[in-house]
This record gives sequence, structure tokens and C-alpha cells, in this order.
Amino acid sequence: MSPEELVYLGILGASILVGFLFRFLSPPVKQGAALLLGLSITIATCNVHTLHSLVTVIGTWIIVRTNWRHAPALSLAWTFLYLLFFRLVTWFNLPPPTPYANAVQLLLTLKMVSLANEINSFHTEKKKDVSSFSKSSVVGGLSQEPSLYDILSYSYCYVGIMTGEYTEFICTVYLSLHRCITDCSPTTPNDFVFHIYICIFPDPSAEEKYDFKTIQNIDCYNTDFCVKVRHGMRYWNMTVQWWLHHYIYPNAPFKSYTLRAGWTMFISAYWHGLHAGYYLSFLTIPLCIAAESAMEASVRSKLGPRGQSVFDWIHWFLKMRAYDYMCMGFVLLKAQDTVNYWMSIYFIMHIIAVMCIIVGKLLKSGKRELKRQEQVSVTDPVEKTDEKKTE
Repeated sequence: MSPEELVYLGILGASILVGFLFRFLSPPVKQGAALLLGLSITIATCNVHTLHSLVTVIGTWIIVRTNWRHAPALSLAWTFLYLLFFRLVTWFNLPPPTPYANAVQLLLTLKMVSLANEINSFHTEKKKDVSSFSKSSVVGGLSQEPSLYDILSYSYCYVGIMTGEYTEFICTVYLSLHRCITDCSPTTPNDFVFHIYICIFPDPSAEEKYDFKTIQNIDCYNTDFCVKVRHGMRYWNMTVQWWLHHYIYPNAPFKSYTLRAGWTMFISAYWHGLHAGYYLSFLTIPLCIAAESAMEASVRSKLGPRGQSVFDWIHWFLKMRAYDYMCMGFVLLKAQDTVNYWMSIYFIMHIIAVMCIIVGKLLKSGKRELKRQEQVSVTDPVEKTDEKKTE
């Protein structure tokens, strides 16, 4: 284990102990203490690179204060462009960020886009309330527009500052525990999953009710034992998938489900980093989704209960092999290394996916032709009878 990993685990372990103490503090004190502790952790681990996160926060605050109507789009552009600069700082003769700074910046990017959307919803709903002469105690999830202090408290709260789970502005949590498990087989690389177990201690006086699912980041059982690739994505890194589903997928510049999924996976790859392996792996997912959709529509739907059970077992096996296959992009990172590995196993998963799509389309076309012939055979006798009557 590297020194960086030891420091990381040490911070997480200390955060757990501190979390128990926070239960006895009043809400205002909790907010200030969480901000102070989180900012101290950030400065201690990121040093001068803390400025990157601070600039991102201030920039987002300016956007939401000056143009809340277009804040969602502007904040997305701002944070993602700054993320590009953050990763290319060495081009400008600036020191490379530490791994801790990278973790902080990644999560902060999600938080700022979410914050801009929540503030936009707040103002939108507030205008509706004014026009309808009604009053609402909580508008759009926020009771009031957050101040700069509130935004800084949300951004640098010690919980989730670099642990990997993403939470919305309105979700307050006080204790987190992070655990990472990687399984590797000597013959084939298995999908590796971050197992994040989170405990939450809500403020008893708060009206909102939160439970484990509020910030649950992985469904361990369903990640491995769900049947479909698309479902596996939902159960893994769930908070980030939720973010992609709410803020990226609906605004994709395409109408097709497969193209929207491709766009969403491209954004996800960009968020993870600039390594080509991320893009090769993530952009293989829409192909797998299209393949399983084609086979489900043309094959599974025509089978009986027992046949569907067999189909699902085969589908599950192929899903797990697809995870193995795509995992290599994250392990090898470089495009050439990833492609060389896939080439060594004859691009097997790509070929299977393409074949499934082709077979699905052929079966679908055959079904349409058969249906057309049946319709013709049914109408023919009627047409002949009409001809005789005419004669």
C-alpha cells in the first residue's frame, strides 16, 4: 500500500470517529465545524492545489448569482472546462495536482452542477408560487437561496470531500465509511467495484427523512447478479449514475436511446479522466445495451418461462464477461495497450455484440415479413369473393 493510500485511509478512519462527535452539536455549529474540518483536510492534502477547487466554487457562485436561468448549462460548461485545465496544468508550466486534489476536484464538479440545477429549480418554483399567489415552505428542495458561506460549507464539508460518493446540497450527512475491494482472477480480469458502505445520523429535529439509500453508492448483490448491462451500470457508483441520469442524459443532443446512452458514457469517461482507455470502455457500453435490447425483443420475448430462464442465465454470463472486457480500459489506460489486449482475444465481446444486433434485426425483419404475408393471406379470399360478385 502506497503512502498516499495510507494517508487516505487515515483520513477516512478519523472522519468516522469525528462523525460520532458531530451528533452532539447544534446545526449551525455542525455546519461551521464540518466546513473547517473539510477545508483543513483539503489544504493539508492538496496544498496550493486547493486553489483549483476554490476557483471552481467561486466561479459557480458567480454564475448562480448573476444568471440563475441558464445556471445549469453554464455551470456544466464552466466546471468541465476547468476540469480540462486542471488536467492539463503542466502545459502552462504549473505543478501537477496531487491525487487528493484530483479526488476533490472530481466530486466538486458534480456538486457544483447539481447546486446550479437546484438553485434554478428554486427560482423557477418561486416564480410559479408568486404567480399563483400560493406559499410554499420549501421550494424546489431549498427553503432559500444558499449564501456563499452555505455553498462553501457544502463544497468543503469533510464528509464526502474525497471519498467517492456524491450528495446533493440538501442532503446532510455526518458519518461515512469507505471500503474498496478489488478482485482479480489469474486467467481473466474481473470487473473491480468500489464498495462504499455509508452510515447516516440525521438531525432528530429535522423534518426531512433520510436513510441509507440517500447516499448508497453501490448495490453489491445486484451489481454482480443482475442480468443486464444497463442495470449493472445503475447499481454501480449509484450516486454518480444518478447525477448522469438527471443532468446529462435528459440534455443529450440526440433522441435515440442508444445515442443518448453513448453521449452520457462519453461525458462519464471525460469526468473520469483523459486516458483513452476510459473512452474505449465506456463507449462499448452502448453497443452492449443495443445488443441486449435487440436480443430481448427478438428472442426472449418469444420464449416460454423456462426458455426465458435459460436466456437470462446466458445473458448474465455474457454481462459479466463484458465487465471483464471493458475493465481493461481502466486497468491499461492507454489506447494501444487496451486495443492490443482486445485484439489478443479477437475483440470477442465487440463481435458478439454486433452479431446479436444483426441477428435481432434479421429476426425482426423476418417477423415483419411473416406478418405481412399472413395479412395478405387473410385478405385474399375476401378480395376474390368481391371479384366474383362484381362479375
